[in-house]
Amino acid sequence: MELIEEYEDSVIKDYLPFFGFLVLLVFCVIYEMINIGSPRPYSIKQGFQGTVTSKFVNKSYVYVGLTNAGNKQEIRNAYNYAYEPSHLISFIEVGDEVLKNDCSDTVYIKRGAEDFHFIQLAYWYNDETRTKEYKKEWMIKRLLRLNEEGCDVESIAVKYEREIDEMKNNEN
Repeated sequence: MELIEEYEDSVIKDYLPFFGFLVLLVFCVIYEMINIGSPRPYSIKQGFQGTVTSKFVNKSYVYVGLTNAGNKQEIRNAYNYAYEPSHLISFIEVGDEVLKNDCSDTVYIKRGAEDFHFIQLAYWYNDETRTKEYKKEWMIKRLLRLNEEGCDVESIAVKYEREIDEMKNNEN
């Protein structure tokens, strides 16, 4: 009768993939904490401005360091299909001057002598593939969102009402 030799593998080798994953996870969390820090949250009611000194993108948010702000500013994705790229998070660069007024969902960017603007959650803005009805529906949602935030939308509503009248006149 022969003895069977048992080969005991190291416990560390068995769990090496798990330890590797854990180290990667911790590294990712630390990386995001360093790059994002404790940002100022995006709010329609609060404005901000400054020159972009750093940029960090995470999902549909961009976190920018501004010259006159201690913490990074969170900016939600905004759109303007007249520009390439049409998404703010891909468009904004270090060195751009950024302005967002109080009670506004529009982010203005000045790059050199050119001025650009992007509207938060405006998937329809300057998109020629969208129908007038689709744009009208989203413009109403935009006005309702501004109104829900406690912003005065009368001046915006007047402008929108004029656009609706022009569209009706063009259809006739």
